[in-house]
Formats: sequence, C-alpha cells, structure tokens
Amino acid sequence: PISQSGASRLNMFNEAGLEIQPSVLRTASHDDLVSARSRAFARHGWKDQDRSLYFSLPEDRSALLATARLLALDSPTAIEACENKIFWKDIPGQPRSMPEDFDRSEE
Repeated sequence: PISQSGASRLNMFNEAGLEIQPSVLRTASHDDLVSARSRAFARHGWKDQDRSLYFSLPEDRSALLATARLLALDSPTAIEACENKIFWKDIPGQPRSMPEDFDRSEE
C-alpha cells in the first residue's frame, strides 16, 4: 500500500526523499480520469488526498513505480484494466506483474 507517513530519515546519505503533491492527482485531461485516479489511489492507501505522498528512495521504489504507472494511464478504462497489475502486491494471491505486462511507451 501507499504510505503517507513520510520518508524515512535513517541514513540521509543513502536515501532520497520524494514528495508528490495532491495537485498531481488532479492534473488530467478530463474529470472522469481525475475521479478514476482518485478512487484507485484511495483503494491502495492514499486516503487523505489533500495531503502529499512521500517516498523514500531506494526503499519505496516499487510504490513510486506503481504510482507513476497509474498516473501515466490516460483513461478510466485503462485504469480499470491495469489497476490489479500495477498494485499486484496489495491483492492476496495476485501473481507478480512482469515488465512485459506494461507498455513501456506509456511510462
């Protein structure tokens, strides 16, 4: 799941913090896409979408990649079709997504 707790501060020389502002969620070509993104992120942990998401790299790279993949989708239909592949770790029994499951031109 996506965490809103903040980036880890264990070793500042081996980590980089990254913040994703709520405005990123609302930047889309149409309202249906904004709504689909919002619902998908809420299902996977971004409950308070008025607060930023924080990632600590390299530790949170999988969650960041999942977030980027969802934001790269350009329609509610694409989100519906890909959500379980993108957030496969959140679904018990879901097989691991493989690189070939994604169109690299959309990333």
